[in-house]
Amino acid sequence: MKRLKIVAALLLLVAVSALFSGCAAKLGIPEVKEGRFPFSVTYEINGEPLTYSGVYVCRYDGVLITLVGSSIEWESYIENEETEDVAVQTNGDGTVYINFGFSPEYFMGDPDAAYYDPPSPNLYMIYHSDDPEDLDITSDEDEIATYGVRLIRYEYAEPIENTFREKFTFGRFEPSIN
Repeated sequence: MKRLKIVAALLLLVAVSALFSGCAAKLGIPEVKEGRFPFSVTYEINGEPLTYSGVYVCRYDGVLITLVGSSIEWESYIENEETEDVAVQTNGDGTVYINFGFSPEYFMGDPDAAYYDPPSPNLYMIYHSDDPEDLDITSDEDEIATYGVRLIRYEYAEPIENTFREKFTFGRFEPSIN
């Protein structure tokens, strides 16, 4: 019986420590924790229209707790891609990429999405350089168009309607103010 009391006291001590150390919070947790959003972007290279189609995947990834508050963390990616920016042209001066402008908060119906505009794609170009310290980038559409690349249209899935219920939860703690 004495061992049971010691184990119960230790469990209570761990729970209270977590509560007061910043590892626990009461936060709106999403009912729908994962979403898949098909999209397509049509662009032009030297007059030839091309379409990139894919699926943007968003997944609830827990809670982040910092010194100034807590927030929901989302994991997101484009299915079968390593990054969320796709290279569409490499020329003598650099490489042109499409940035899709995705936001998991927007697509998953997160209340914080009020701070996010509906996503839209944009082009940018990273110029080649012999100096790895030098990174020259442009997102000027007129300049990129001189390389024969421009966006034509895009279609993104609509965000889901999600419910966020206040729950007591444990999260990852980062001792920062950001």
